[in-house]
Amino acid sequence: MITIVCRELDPRSNERQSRIASQVVECFVGRLPPLRLLIFLDGTAWQEFREMNGVQNRGFFHPIDEFYFRKMDWRADLLEELLTRGSATGEIDYRFDAVIYLHNDACQSEDSLTMTLAHELQHFSQYGLDRTVWASNTLVTRLSRVVIERLGLRWIDIPIEFEARLVAKRISEKLLGRDRIARYIESRLKAHVTDGDAEDWALISGIKVSEEYDCKENTRALFRRIAHERGAIEQALRETSDLPDFASLDIDELILPIGPNSQ
Repeated sequence: MITIVCRELDPRSNERQSRIASQVVECFVGRLPPLRLLIFLDGTAWQEFREMNGVQNRGFFHPIDEFYFRKMDWRADLLEELLTRGSATGEIDYRFDAVIYLHNDACQSEDSLTMTLAHELQHFSQYGLDRTVWASNTLVTRLSRVVIERLGLRWIDIPIEFEARLVAKRISEKLLGRDRIARYIESRLKAHVTDGDAEDWALISGIKVSEEYDCKENTRALFRRIAHERGAIEQALRETSDLPDFASLDIDELILPIGPNSQ
C-alpha cells in the first residue's frame, strides 16, 4: 500500500505533484515489496535535516519500525502521518513500514520530482526485496568519514546507490524523454551546489540506462575491495548492532572471496 501526501498550500500544486508521483510509482508496478509506504512531498524545506545532511540533499528513504523509528528526530507533522496511539493503552502503532520524504524544492519541477522520487523508490524496493544487500551497502555508508576518504569512496561506488541512480535515470527518460533529462542533469551540474554534488551529477550523466546491473554481485565486489578495512567495518557493525538487519550480517561472508574465480 502506497500513500502519497502533498503539503503544498496551493491545491493545484498538490494535484500536479500527486499526479507526477503516481506516474513514477506506476513505473515500479511488480517491483515493489508488499509493505506500507508513505510518500511525503513537503511544502517547505526541512531545514534541520538539511543542516545535518548537507544543502545538496533532496530527500530520503527511511524504514519505520520500533528499531528504526528512534534513529530520526521526526518533525511534528510527519509524526502525525506516521503514528497513531491506542486510546486505551497509549501504545504507539506504526501506520507505515517506511517513508520517502522529498524537500519542497525537489518537488517544484517535474524533472526533479520524477528523478528524485524514482531514486528513493528504488531504495524502498532494495530494502523490501533484499534486506541483506541493502543493509550491507548501508553499513559501508556508515563507515567513518576518515575511512571513506581513505578508500576514495563516492556515492556512485555503493552498489545500491549506483542502482538507484541508474533506475532513476531510466524511469525519468521513459516518462519525460532522454533530451529533457539530459538538460535537467546539465542544469544540476551548472548549479554546482557543492563539489561533491556536481561530481555526482557528472557521473550520473555518464550512466547508460540500457546496461544491466547486478547489485548483489557488485556488493560482493565492493566488500572484496575494502576487505583490508575489516576493523573499520566491524566498528560500523558494532555501532548498528541495535538494528536487527545489521546485527545479522556476517562479516566473513561479506569480505571473503566468492568461488574459485574471485579476485
